[in-house]
Amino acid sequence: MKKLVCVVGTGEYKQVNYLFGTWRRHTNLAPVAIGCCVIGAGEDLELVALLTRRARDRYEEELCSEAERQGWAYTPVDIPDGKSEAELWEIFEKFGEHLKEGDEVILDLTHGFRHLPALLLSAVQYHAARKRIKTLGVYYGAYEARDESNNVPIFDLTPLVDLPEWSYGVRLFSDYLLPGPLGEMLERIQRRSHQRSGEQPFTRLQQVGRALFDLEAPLASGMPLEAGFEAHRALEKARSAEEELSRLAPLRGFWEELKGQLTSFALPEPEAPKGNKPKKGMILTIEELERQAHLVDGYLAISDLRAAATLMRELIVSAVILHTQDPKRWLEGEERQRAERRLGVIASWNRGAFQLKKLLSKEQQELATLWDQVRERRNALAHAGMREDMVKFDDKALREIHAKIKENLCNPGFWSTEVERKDERWLVSPLGMTPGALYTAIVQESPDHLFIITSQKAKQKVGEILTEAGREDLEVSCLILDDPFNGFDEAREKAEEALKEHGPRWAAAQEVIVNRTGGTTCLGWAVERIEAALRRDLGLESRTVACIDRRDPEEQRKRPYVRGEVIDITERGEEE
Repeated sequence: MKKLVCVVGTGEYKQVNYLFGTWRRHTNLAPVAIGCCVIGAGEDLELVALLTRRARDRYEEELCSEAERQGWAYTPVDIPDGKSEAELWEIFEKFGEHLKEGDEVILDLTHGFRHLPALLLSAVQYHAARKRIKTLGVYYGAYEARDESNNVPIFDLTPLVDLPEWSYGVRLFSDYLLPGPLGEMLERIQRRSHQRSGEQPFTRLQQVGRALFDLEAPLASGMPLEAGFEAHRALEKARSAEEELSRLAPLRGFWEELKGQLTSFALPEPEAPKGNKPKKGMILTIEELERQAHLVDGYLAISDLRAAATLMRELIVSAVILHTQDPKRWLEGEERQRAERRLGVIASWNRGAFQLKKLLSKEQQELATLWDQVRERRNALAHAGMREDMVKFDDKALREIHAKIKENLCNPGFWSTEVERKDERWLVSPLGMTPGALYTAIVQESPDHLFIITSQKAKQKVGEILTEAGREDLEVSCLILDDPFNGFDEAREKAEEALKEHGPRWAAAQEVIVNRTGGTTCLGWAVERIEAALRRDLGLESRTVACIDRRDPEEQRKRPYVRGEVIDITERGEEE
């Protein structure tokens, strides 16, 4: 419903010619003139007149008859004089009671006490937000600006309604990185310009507005690539519309700041072969890391700690890939998981797992600490604080962590997750009462060190096996199970002890080979536990083998020391 809302006072309103563009209306009541000038003939309109008791006595009959003459509905609203704060709030409430969601409002500020126009202007802005009403226009019959022929211009003050919206949009972008409201304003201004005669309509603001609106979701969600692409599009659209943007007074001072922000976030979308995804052609560079780091600065500036911590975590992963892996594959899941896995390993070592911290350089210890700090904060925020401890919103700590990240972006040595390896190979294997599998593994793999999980009785065969293999020089360590058939609890405890004792040497070895064949089920289970720890806790990509002897069992018993086959059974998918 279109509603023309006005205040009529008690003064003597003289007959004048109200002018609006090519429209002219001779009357003493500005709301009647404004209704005739801005509403098309035959359109439905409700004239809502806010009247004090004295104003109603003087002008209600005239207002009612004029409304009937034009075919409008007429609604008088009783209001107090507005001589106190309480009365002003009462007028505010009375005004709001006659506005329904979806109404289209025209506001006449000509008559009434001088403070009432300011009240109504603020009230219509409030209810536009609360009830989703649409303000079609705000008008003022400037009696003081009449000429000698009593022609009174009607001024269009609608832009005054927009000022708070401009202020709101500018603040949301500056303080919270939310460009959507600015985009909506630009679209609204262009639509309105085509509804008015005598003005040069805008033709490019809408495309800028749409681009800013599209930027909001990825920017607010902390997605640096999508936000970068949308910021670039918005910047290109804005540059093509600079002449029109310069005509908007509220944007003139803010334009350079807006352009600077868009430029700092912008990322041109790479050309991709037809049918490929746009991001597939992106190669990671230092410049891209620095752009994303700047975006983190923006999130920290507005205290969006979740977006900042999330992007900081990914920034660390990307920096590891740039300096130690393949920057062409930096967005592939396998490449990122590999970097995350290595970061997790050195972080575990740095926390003291199996006394492995001594294998890390000073820079690796700093990187591991950084990873743990970011991961802890990111997880707390990403999981909505679903933990027993209270989540601390410590932006100072995040700023310090981010400063450390930025300080080292160009330092390749800081991002290395690999430790210095010794040129030695270990073989981890079970040993039961039949020596063939271990013999074959030693002969085929030629290890430098041997770690055996066995029983006290089977251990007696070790010397013989080494002699037959020609490897009396081989260094041997043993994990002895008192019960090689049922000692699973014992195996669990002793495997943990073995990791503490040998973990640093295994972690620094060039290669660790795990033989799964030979011995009892319990011995094999103990080997599997050690192998899992090698991968999970030590971060080793150990190689798993099975030793096969294709001869019949009787022949194997008669001649156990015959070289068999070694089959690589490493689970490659699990490694990746």
